[in-house]
Amino acid sequence: MDKQDIEMFDVLDEDGHKTGEKINRREAHEKGILHGASHIFIYRVKNHKIEVLLQRRSSNKDSFPNCLDTSSAGHVEAGMNFDDTALKELREELGIIVDASEIHYEYKMRYSSIDKFYEKIFNNQEIIYIYTLKKDIDISELKLQKEEVSDAVWLDGDEISDRLHHKDPEFCIFEDEYDKVLKIIKEREYNNL
Repeated sequence: MDKQDIEMFDVLDEDGHKTGEKINRREAHEKGILHGASHIFIYRVKNHKIEVLLQRRSSNKDSFPNCLDTSSAGHVEAGMNFDDTALKELREELGIIVDASEIHYEYKMRYSSIDKFYEKIFNNQEIIYIYTLKKDIDISELKLQKEEVSDAVWLDGDEISDRLHHKDPEFCIFEDEYDKVLKIIKEREYNNL
């Protein structure tokens, strides 16, 4: 049996509350059933500039293979919550272990897209909780989960924004989400200088 048939999600309502129903990953993306995800943006400040850590998705991902994505992200599995998922994904994908107090919940968003990968429709309907983590990480010390992540890179925060605005196909970060996160980070960091 395929992982997509085994991995179960809680079905959510438009406010992000569990309905009591569960659905497997494959059905969620075939039928466009609303489910949860956590996105974590890791950043640091170097020479008064914001840098953001991005992961390169593995070539075998069922959506957006080989693209640069948020630092860490994952679906909320049945029975879990958004905060625990954020910590779990950091640990599993990058080998980063942090306390819950180190990640900052920033906001919630509703995401909707219909794409095509491997000749199949991918109808992604999500409630996403977005988090930030300020941490200066040496990429060589990351323990990448090879099934999920092939590489990681630090990039200038404004460069990422510019490339997203120019629709650079190397990225699969949601432009609106990133713009809002970068604005939050800049306000927090530059007001503290």
